[in-house]
Amino acid sequence: MAHGAEFLGHKHTKDPESGQRSIDMTGPICHVMKTRGTRLVLVDGIDRLDNSELKTAFDYFGYLAAERNVPVVYCGPGSREIVNEARRRGRPIPPVGGSGGVPTLAVNPIPYSPDDYELFHEIVKALDEGLCPRRQAPGDLLKLAAHLHRRTGGYLKPLSYLVCQSAQEAIESGIEAITAELLDSQLVGCFDDDPILPV
Repeated sequence: MAHGAEFLGHKHTKDPESGQRSIDMTGPICHVMKTRGTRLVLVDGIDRLDNSELKTAFDYFGYLAAERNVPVVYCGPGSREIVNEARRRGRPIPPVGGSGGVPTLAVNPIPYSPDDYELFHEIVKALDEGLCPRRQAPGDLLKLAAHLHRRTGGYLKPLSYLVCQSAQEAIESGIEAITAELLDSQLVGCFDDDPILPV
C-alpha cells in the first residue's frame, strides 16, 4: 500500500521511532484513482506478503475495489492459491462480474513453430526496436527468434530478462551486438512456477 501511495506521488514514509506510517493514504489514493479514471488495480507480488499481512492487504484492496468499482488483479507465483485460501477463510475479496469463484487467467507460453510464429515475432520485433547497442542493426534480434524461444520457453518474463541482460552485456563488453553466443552466456533465472493471474 505504501508503494502504491508513493507511485501516485504521495509521501508515505515510516516514522523512524514508531515504525508506523504517518498518514492514512486511502482517501488520497481513492481521489487520485477517481480523477485519473483508474479502471484496474494490478497488485504484483501478492506472494511476497507474510500471512499476517494478508488480511490487511485484502481488506484494503477490497475497500478500493468497492469504493472505486474497479477490478483487482492479484499477481505472483502461487497467487491463485493465496487468493482462494483467503476466500475460504472469509476474507472480503470481491468477485468479478458477480461470479462466486475467483476467475483466473493462466499465462501460457507464446507458441513458436513453422506454422505458428507471428505473435512471437511481433514481440521480438518490439524488443528489437528498443535496443541501442551500436552494432545492432534493426531486425538482428528477429534472426535469433528461434534461439530466444528455446532459451525462454516462450514466456515473456524470461524473454525480457534475457534480452535486457544481453543488451547490457553487449554495451559493457564493447561488442555492441546481441549474438547467439552472448545469449547463451546469460542466466535467465528460475521460472519453474506456472504464472497465474488471479482476478
